[in-house]
Amino acid sequence: RMRGREASPSEFFFFFFFSTQLSRFITLQYLFALVNHIEYAGLLPWSPYGECSRTCGSGVTVRTRRCITQRYIISYRSCNIQDCPEGSRDFREEQCSQFDGTDFQGKLYKWMPYYGAENPCELNCMPKGENFFYRHRSAVVDGTPCHPGRRDICVEGVCKVGVYYESESECVLMHSF
Repeated sequence: RMRGREASPSEFFFFFFFSTQLSRFITLQYLFALVNHIEYAGLLPWSPYGECSRTCGSGVTVRTRRCITQRYIISYRSCNIQDCPEGSRDFREEQCSQFDGTDFQGKLYKWMPYYGAENPCELNCMPKGENFFYRHRSAVVDGTPCHPGRRDICVEGVCKVGVYYESESECVLMHSF
């Protein structure tokens, strides 16, 4: 029959120290998993969708959800997708016309949309009768068509097809040990 022996003080310290550390590690892992789950779930309810960016021709409406980290998840949805009435002004043309009659390098111009730039979601306009264009804004209004006659639209400066998406969740924290 085997008999136990007494642990030396150094063996006892070693066992106590590492079992305590392991216990703390497991507890921390559990807490982080719990926090991540709560954050991923969003914790707070969605706000109502806001006003549509357009009255016709496919706009965008936005809602947000706050996480406990004070970050937000953003959800976009198409709205007012019916065609605009016959004879309505092009939405990009409306945005360019806001700069009509303002001083630009010492001259006054009537601005027209320019569609040949690399990023279709920037507000690039060309003065009528001139052969240059200028980027007036880094992004057009959400819901502006990326290209004339197509259904893809700009959202936050990026061309999207068929809008209903949520931005990447910034709620999940990354933890390292």
